[in-house]
Amino acid sequence: LAGCAEMLLIEKPLASTTAAGREIQAAVASGNARAIVGYNLRYFPLLAMFRNLLLEQRYGRLCRLECHVGQHLSTWRPGTDAGQSVSGRRDLGGGVLRELSHEIDYCLWICGEPSSVTGRESKYLSFGDGEDCVDLWLEFPDGVHAAIHLDMIDHCKRRTARAICDQATLELDFLLPSLSVNGKLLETGESSPLAGTYIDELRDVLGDGANSPAASCEDGVAVLDVIEQAENLRTLV
Repeated sequence: LAGCAEMLLIEKPLASTTAAGREIQAAVASGNARAIVGYNLRYFPLLAMFRNLLLEQRYGRLCRLECHVGQHLSTWRPGTDAGQSVSGRRDLGGGVLRELSHEIDYCLWICGEPSSVTGRESKYLSFGDGEDCVDLWLEFPDGVHAAIHLDMIDHCKRRTARAICDQATLELDFLLPSLSVNGKLLETGESSPLAGTYIDELRDVLGDGANSPAASCEDGVAVLDVIEQAENLRTLV
């Protein structure tokens, strides 16, 4: 990273391995640079509201967090060979664990560092060689449990987060978008909110980063650590 600008935007995941991620983290720190890892969902307004409500314990203690994302890989980039795409090929960094690691990142952003990680990987698609369906179960020191589902096989696109607290259940739909409490609408967002997350991320890159929700290299390493723990427990069906 010698000679790089003071601000770096690094596409997620931070690196191919945790060890490589730590090397990048050390290089950024030694060069007095600042880096943002491209977990742009942190700039999603309703996710920020969802997180703040949980951290403030507005509805009591968080008991369980469920993060779900699914969309059939053939619909990701129409007109391209999905099996040969960066998302479908493991040697190019494909597979849901890395391509859809946004869910891992915001889970850790809300809950902190897990004390244990277990997982199950499946391969259903006839094309591509990357894992296309993964379920992760994370346990945290404060007793919170999280279930993360990542897939490239669902023909009905879905991206949701659900938090069960001891006084209420919060549900976030990234696609509508909406945030509900006990089934009653609390807040809605713009019709195309994801585009705005990239704009806000770029503003952060060009600004001073004050009060920023951006993912740091340290955050990127934490995500890679969960991914590697899951891969070490790989179960194919």
